[in-house]
Amino acid sequence: MTATVFAPDATLRQKVLDALVGEYKALHAFIELLEREQALLQNTDSVDVDTFNQVVERKSALSERLERFSAARLTLVGEHVGNTGRQSIARFMSACGLTRQWQDFLKQVAKAEQINRLNGLKLQIRADHNQRALRVLHEAAGMSLYGANGQSHARGGSNLYSKA
Repeated sequence: MTATVFAPDATLRQKVLDALVGEYKALHAFIELLEREQALLQNTDSVDVDTFNQVVERKSALSERLERFSAARLTLVGEHVGNTGRQSIARFMSACGLTRQWQDFLKQVAKAEQINRLNGLKLQIRADHNQRALRVLHEAAGMSLYGANGQSHARGGSNLYSKA
């Protein structure tokens, strides 16, 4: 089975380049937000919640924008080569003379994925830590420090201070 040869004209090449540049700019802005999120998460004491929420909102909006760019790119490729698999996109970009730009874009996608994964791990660690702290507080709140006889329950290793 032979693949259909695809030869784009100058107009299509420019359209593809414009779409790729737009997607790249949105991806670059997304990476900047991920890096800002990463910097906020570096603070081990606390996170500025208002700033963090702003970053998350902007990240969500940019994520939706990137999805639209991706869908438009896949539609464009699909219209001209029929298949939107990774290899077909690479061949399409090559036929348009945009191999280098496409490879640069893919490197930035990998960078975004890595930063996002690391941020997710940091958030999970913080959530686990907060969960443990809440558990200790809930246990302490349910535990009376004095028994019915007025005597302290504080026994070696079981008081609130030894649990925290």
